[in-house]
Amino acid sequence: MDPSAPSECFMMVNSPSLETSAMTSTTEAGVRLFVNQAAVQHNYQMLCQLHPQTDHGAVIKANGYGIGAAELAPILEGAGCKSFYVARPSEARGIAQKLSPTSKIYVFHGHNETGFDFYFNNGFIPILYSRPCIENALTYCKKNTLSLNAALLLNTGMNRLGLDSKDLEALDIDVLKETLNIDSIHSHLACGRTKDHPLNNKQMALFTQLCDQHFPEYPRGLSASCQLVLPDYFASHLTRQGLNIFGAFSPDDLGESHSFFPLQFALKVQAKILQVHTVQPGETIGYDASYTAPSPLRIATISMGYADGLPLSASNSTVYTPMLGGIKTPIVGKVSMDLTTLDVTQVPEEHLDQSSWVDVFYDNMSLYNLATAAKSSLHEIILRLGPRCERIFE
Repeated sequence: MDPSAPSECFMMVNSPSLETSAMTSTTEAGVRLFVNQAAVQHNYQMLCQLHPQTDHGAVIKANGYGIGAAELAPILEGAGCKSFYVARPSEARGIAQKLSPTSKIYVFHGHNETGFDFYFNNGFIPILYSRPCIENALTYCKKNTLSLNAALLLNTGMNRLGLDSKDLEALDIDVLKETLNIDSIHSHLACGRTKDHPLNNKQMALFTQLCDQHFPEYPRGLSASCQLVLPDYFASHLTRQGLNIFGAFSPDDLGESHSFFPLQFALKVQAKILQVHTVQPGETIGYDASYTAPSPLRIATISMGYADGLPLSASNSTVYTPMLGGIKTPIVGKVSMDLTTLDVTQVPEEHLDQSSWVDVFYDNMSLYNLATAAKSSLHEIILRLGPRCERIFE
């Protein structure tokens, strides 16, 4: 890729995938997730606009953060995305048939278990992260008299996966370049979402040094979704966009600039009301009688529990509340496996029947508040959505 070439992100958005479809359509679904395809495409193209000289890839590992990688891949390709990142070989196989042959699919790990025939035969790009991994790839190429497309991952301070400076010194870089078709060089920021964290610049300096010394001719990428809050020089030639695709972010990360956030929230989760009844003062609700009614309350039981992704730790939360008809409906009592009880005393009766759906999260702040109440992350809350949740792409 020529780093000076303009981004191809602004392609026509016309895509057959923009028709409404249900990923796991079922008449019994008590929980449903709506995915706004136009918002996903808008977000991807807006990220391209912010850094037009950068190739923006989409990270859709873990089944697209649990939302549906096979559905998201063509939606993003329709917005101009040509690079896709997954964690494991099986995830690459799952999206390959949904993409055009010209799109690239990178696989972060799992290479030794799969064997490199898998990558060569399918055109997938393994991201090699250790000396044994590279040695296995070189042996494979020499044995089969071929050259394998591959990317490299450098450890610049996160200390999970990656080649460090000693690894690079021990490798014959010339042989590496002669044997492999090196696509790009990557690393990962440990504290990228904290804009002013001193480790960011330390990692950037080391990444630049190692790339300049060993791989000056290849495109490089250090930042992921955190690029939204970082200075422009972190963007390099490549970025890997993840949660940004859905317009999800932590207001703490953006600080005062969050009111100017250019992305659109693309997700909405709803749960169906199963029953509404009145609880008298002094009566308790749910397991372990953890909530006692202080006055007569109208209680709605919804068809969503921790098996569906609503965390047990959100029980009796004062930080997070679902909504019904624009009115807050706090969780009272413990979230159980399949059911959760809400205080709907303030909700007009016309909204309280078995055809009503409660908004569990519906904008970025509701997702953020739920994650805060659960002492979790935005990523984990989205990933928690279980298989009983119907995914509807609209």
